[in-house]
Amino acid sequence: MAFQSDVPDYWKYLQLIVRRRYLFVTTFLLVMTAATLANLFLPKQYQASSTLFIEKGVLNDIVKGLAIPANVDGNVKVLSYTMKSRRLIVKVIDDLGLKTSRPEVLAKDFQDRTSIAVKDADGLFTISFRHSDPNLAQNYVNTLIKRYVREYLSLQREDTKGATTFLADQIGIYKTKLDAAEAQLNRFRQENGSSLAETPAQLQLEIDRLQQSVEEISLKRNQLEAMRLLVRKTEDPLQAKLYELQRKLVEMTSRFTDSYPEVVALREEMATVKQQLQRGPRMVAQADSSEEARLLAEIRGLDEMERSYRQSILTKKTLQKGLPEILTALDELERSRNAQKNLYEQFVTRYEQSEVSRQSEVQAKAVTFRIVDPAVVPSKPFSPKPDKILLLGFVGGVLAGLALILFLDYFDTSVRSPEAFRALGIPVLAIVQKVSDPSQEQASRKRDVFFFTASSGYLLMLLATFYPGLTALFRIMQ
Repeated sequence: MAFQSDVPDYWKYLQLIVRRRYLFVTTFLLVMTAATLANLFLPKQYQASSTLFIEKGVLNDIVKGLAIPANVDGNVKVLSYTMKSRRLIVKVIDDLGLKTSRPEVLAKDFQDRTSIAVKDADGLFTISFRHSDPNLAQNYVNTLIKRYVREYLSLQREDTKGATTFLADQIGIYKTKLDAAEAQLNRFRQENGSSLAETPAQLQLEIDRLQQSVEEISLKRNQLEAMRLLVRKTEDPLQAKLYELQRKLVEMTSRFTDSYPEVVALREEMATVKQQLQRGPRMVAQADSSEEARLLAEIRGLDEMERSYRQSILTKKTLQKGLPEILTALDELERSRNAQKNLYEQFVTRYEQSEVSRQSEVQAKAVTFRIVDPAVVPSKPFSPKPDKILLLGFVGGVLAGLALILFLDYFDTSVRSPEAFRALGIPVLAIVQKVSDPSQEQASRKRDVFFFTASSGYLLMLLATFYPGLTALFRIMQ
């Protein structure tokens, strides 16, 4: 190892490069030669690219709300997966007429070579393919796009047709269900027509009215019974009738004024009875019998009327008790009918939209695939990249040369400066300067000129392989 001071001296490293310049330049040229060979013999890969734009057709805006809109966002997401699918790539290989004994391996290779980049979320794509054959790269990209567009449109038409057929079947099914629900609802209304004719409030009012009528009949029957008893006890029926009219008048005047029509009628009737009493003798027994018979007939009529009213009250209460269940059943049937009707109408609407969508898909006006930049035959290889290889070779050559001379210097044990002795505590008695030999220096300069001239020519020759234009420039300069 060379003995040096601990202080970093970059000037010494520069001197080290100058002292071992032949080794440094030779190492640099060797690395550049390796880079040149890599650039020359690495297989050339050509990339063909095409830009595809997916846009909504004008028809989408025209039939908006009438048809199911095309899902462009879904197309953007699915396109990158579908185009690189093995199934589609195998078909493209068949379209190109490429014969192979292992189609799956070739399809996997083409799948790895295909790249799809999304330039715009609204539907702008770049489809690229790399291959050693530039013509095959161009044909593959264009064929892939054509095959995808053709299969996409065909699939869309099949999907739309299938959806239309499905909707037509569902319309028939739900039309049958709707008719059955309508028939069941109508049958229920016919069977419970009398119950549904009145509301619970109306039934309660009717029950109250009938009960009030029963109470009035009971009151009137009691009055007639009292009159009947009075007729039996009184010899003169007119006198009994007068008593009854007086009792009614007292009852009426306690509730109404003297000008009330019924009060006035009672007074007139009492006056008539009094006039009859003043006329003279009557057939008491016969009058008594006929009056009692009349009263008994009225009592029996009231009894029949009361039984009828009570039967009506019982019927109304029974109906009132069962009406909530009937209304609940009716609501359930109507809800079922409405649900079937809504589904039926939705299917009909969807069917009409599907028909419009199918027509737009058939005419390929819903979604437009526009090839912005078709693939062309690439004139320059995509890889290897000469600029990148040249840069790596240059940087690698410099670093390799530096690493080699630093490695050799690390294991050099010679002493090159007095400071090394002083660092070890050895006194320096004298320093003898190096005596230069003019003939040796001249020979060294000649060697340097020859070496660097040859190295520069060799480097230019290497650079000419990266940039063929340099060769023509050298010929012009010559």
